[in-house]
Amino acid sequence: MDSVVKRIIPAVASTNAVIASICATEVFKLATSSVMLMNNYTMFNDIEGIYMLTYPPEKRDDCPVCSNVPVRIQMNETAKFQELVDLIIEKYQLTAPLILASIHGNLKTLYMTSTEQMRQETTPHLRMTLQELGLTNGTEMLVGDPTRASSLRVIVSLTSSMETATTK
Repeated sequence: MDSVVKRIIPAVASTNAVIASICATEVFKLATSSVMLMNNYTMFNDIEGIYMLTYPPEKRDDCPVCSNVPVRIQMNETAKFQELVDLIIEKYQLTAPLILASIHGNLKTLYMTSTEQMRQETTPHLRMTLQELGLTNGTEMLVGDPTRASSLRVIVSLTSSMETATTK
């Protein structure tokens, strides 16, 4: 136990010193306008000497995590809401989704399991069809989950059973 404490305290102190030096360097760059400022991320490695790299992480426009672009999910209008929830949970690896939608101009909680009261209120929605819930073609839903940093925007594209029969 003693040796662990002896190693942790210097490690914390040296990490604080590195962070303080990075902050001081950024203030100097900002004050003098001599060099471009850090862009979002710094990696520090002092295993063999000091190596420091700063680069911006790349962002994909079609990424549902780092972009705010809505994803489209196509469903039959007679499909049960449970099918849509299962598809969203499986496709985006969600654990306890909160699903909100604007129906007839009112924001409505369609599914929520975080509290027992909301679970009881929203569980009957799972047995309803998308049409019975008031979802129309192009309805945008917000899906939140503890596993995601931001809400997922989902646009539901509904097809009728006639369209489905003709496309097969």
